[in-house]
Amino acid sequence: MKTQAKDLSILVVGAGAIGGITAALLKMDGYNVEIVCKYADYAKHISEDGIEVDGACGKVIVKIPAYASISDVRGKKDLVLHATKASEMIDSAREEKSIGFI
Repeated sequence: MKTQAKDLSILVVGAGAIGGITAALLKMDGYNVEIVCKYADYAKHISEDGIEVDGACGKVIVKIPAYASISDVRGKKDLVLHATKASEMIDSAREEKSIGFI
């Protein structure tokens, strides 16, 4: 059976401007998305209250399952999108590799 795009499990690493907007728009479009934030309180806020996106698509608030660490994420992901600062990219990729994401 062929996997449909919206059936993919997607993880966005980084919840700043690029990662937050990307995750929110994907979630709004019906994709199975989770996001890793840098801070536990921000992850809790995104999970419980949602992330606010305001721009060309209008102003929306989208709840997304969010985690403070890659090690908190469970299950295999079909797609991992990195939206971290370049200085944090290598460490996050190493953490992903150590738990079997890549």
